[in-house]
Amino acid sequence: MNDPDTDRRQAVALFRYGVIAELLHLPVGGKGLYTHLAERAAREYTIPGSTRNRLAHYALTSAALTQARTVTAEHVQTAREEVAP
Repeated sequence: MNDPDTDRRQAVALFRYGVIAELLHLPVGGKGLYTHLAERAAREYTIPGSTRNRLAHYALTSAALTQARTVTAEHVQTAREEVAP
C-alpha cells in the first residue's frame, strides 16, 4: 500500500519539475530566462495538494536558479572526476 504523504510529495516534485524542465535546456548564458519564467507565472495550473492555481514569479525564479546551481555543481564534479587520475 502506498503512503499518502509519499505520494503527495512525489506529485509535488513531479509538478515542480514539469514547470521548469524546459528551462533547464536553455543555452547557458542565453537570453530569455526571465521571459520564460514570466510566461509560466501567467499560466493557470492544477497544483497538487493546493487550492491555488497560479505560481508566483519569484518562486519560479528561485526554483530555476536552485536547479541551475545543482546542475552546475554536478557538471563540475563530473568534470573533476574525469580529469582526476
